Amino acid sequence: MATDKKQPEAKVAEIVPFQLPPGAAMVLRPTGEALATMSDDEFERQIAALKKAQERKRRVLQELLHEGIDKDYAVIPGTPKHALLKPGAEKLCQFHSLRPSYRKGIKYGDGKTGPHITVTVKCRLHVGDTKGPVIAEGLAAGSSWERKHRYRKADRVCPVCRQATIIKGKQEYGGGWLCYKKRGGCGAKWADGAKEIESQKVGEIENTDPYDLLNNILKVTKKRAYIDATVTATATSDLLTQDIDENLGNGGDDPPPDEPARPAAGKPEPKARGRKAAAPEPAPEPPAAKPANTAPLPAIEAMARERYADFDAKITDTERGFVFATAKQYGFTTSSSLHPITERLFGVSSVKAVPRSGLDDMIRAITGEPSPEESR
Repeated sequence: MATDKKQPEAKVAEIVPFQLPPGAAMVLRPTGEALATMSDDEFERQIAALKKAQERKRRVLQELLHEGIDKDYAVIPGTPKHALLKPGAEKLCQFHSLRPSYRKGIKYGDGKTGPHITVTVKCRLHVGDTKGPVIAEGLAAGSSWERKHRYRKADRVCPVCRQATIIKGKQEYGGGWLCYKKRGGCGAKWADGAKEIESQKVGEIENTDPYDLLNNILKVTKKRAYIDATVTATATSDLLTQDIDENLGNGGDDPPPDEPARPAAGKPEPKARGRKAAAPEPAPEPPAAKPANTAPLPAIEAMARERYADFDAKITDTERGFVFATAKQYGFTTSSSLHPITERLFGVSSVKAVPRSGLDDMIRAITGEPSPEESR
């Protein structure tokens, strides 16, 4: 009768950290000395490997990532590089089998000698899973004193429906104040001088509820650290940058006037040698402009102040981004190409200075759509 024999347990190799022999010292050679002592064959292999790695990095960016403010990376107007966005960072980490782990710190202040909230995040990227070796770290900080967190835009609020949809009524329709239905209001009306409307503070005011921003600040800071670590781990800082991606989709500053189109990443614009460079293809023609208003800009602005409610309450960053996106579809390729419209309607030379109550007229002027008065 056969007897069951106990199988020997499999031995697991023990991982022992590297240790120098007793009394030995590690010698770190300067980079120049290391290159000088490297064999010619090894040097050529290193050069060839780096070139191949650079080529493959570009292939990954071209074939795996997609450009666009709602995609993986995008160009910020006035900056020389593409900004890596979070979806793009996630794809790069997935391609390289990298997993993030985070360490965060939250500090609270009094709001006078320091921000109410300060968040710091360290992102570590591991190979394989979070127990794997760390190959890169990303650091980021955020606080409630950053301008986009510290201030908020205050608009007049309807006392009836509590929506920020109050606009100034046009003089030809009796003036006063109106809760604009097209923006989600209830349609209530008030006469000029109504205290419940005109006593409200408008414009940029300090945020009185900074602690409501904690989750948002934490997520933004975490994203910054993650993108920072990704760019470092994948060695793509020559092609991509980080942090400034938060301006995308939020308007930011007007694009630089008459800025020429930049060549695609990795394809520098060729220089002319002995002959003039070929002229670029003309941009699509925008809609025919209405005759320019020949009145001085201050006079036009004075009339616009009477026509548009809260003239000093300017359009938001999001609304300005919408203006530029619409303008691009109709052939306006630069912010300066919109100046004739802003000067004719509002007596101002910048899209930033367009009053919020004049946004609808601005869009109509761009698209060529007639105003309600003209369509009658």
